[in-house]
Amino acid sequence: MKHFILIIALHLITSNILAQETSGQMEIDLKDLLKKKIDYEKFKGNILLRDSVLTTYRDKIDQIKNNKKTFSRYINAELKQKSRDEKQNMIEYRHLSITESNSNLRQSLINRKDFYKIVKYYLFCNNDTILPKDFRGLSIIDEKDYNGYNIKNRPLWALAVKYLSTHLTLTVNQKKFIKDEINQQHVLEMKAYIDENGNKTDTIEFIMWALEYWATQPRPSLYHLDNVYDAVRFQQYSPKEKN
Repeated sequence: MKHFILIIALHLITSNILAQETSGQMEIDLKDLLKKKIDYEKFKGNILLRDSVLTTYRDKIDQIKNNKKTFSRYINAELKQKSRDEKQNMIEYRHLSITESNSNLRQSLINRKDFYKIVKYYLFCNNDTILPKDFRGLSIIDEKDYNGYNIKNRPLWALAVKYLSTHLTLTVNQKKFIKDEINQQHVLEMKAYIDENGNKTDTIEFIMWALEYWATQPRPSLYHLDNVYDAVRFQQYSPKEKN
């Protein structure tokens, strides 16, 4: 009887070890998938490399699709797990151009679970041949998690929206922008900037310029745009006056 129990115990231990090794390998494979995606985006403009990086990228996707059941089981289990430490949980999802890198490196970072959701939906459900270039704007991703949104700041955001609506001449689209909770951080930054610099002409001109900028590129922070705007702010000044 003791011998039988020992055999069962060894079997369970062995099974658990094998399951952990399999899970570890799948995590490695999914990280490798992202690496190949980023390499493809980085070199797709290179005539000499683009075909090879695309082939390598698609081969990895095919490998994962051919083991759909195993990866689906792993992903579903991971999605049920409690989140890891936030810094450890963020991984690079897409290649950033030099301009984007100077703006905000965090633009390329995605929560590991959100990445798994993308793999599950686009590769397994949609059977797409490659992953979406960017995760922002996808229906399965809540962008509030990436825009500095904090539910505790909703009262401050509501007051800031009211202030901006009253003191700025906004278009219909700009009003929609500040009333969208996804843009909570931008709205709070605008109100803080006006409080710090005063409700004067050059301050308001910069805020309106930032709103126009965000209409096509909504990610950079207001403080990054404050540096970018210097080219406009000082265009009528001589070099001596700039110092």
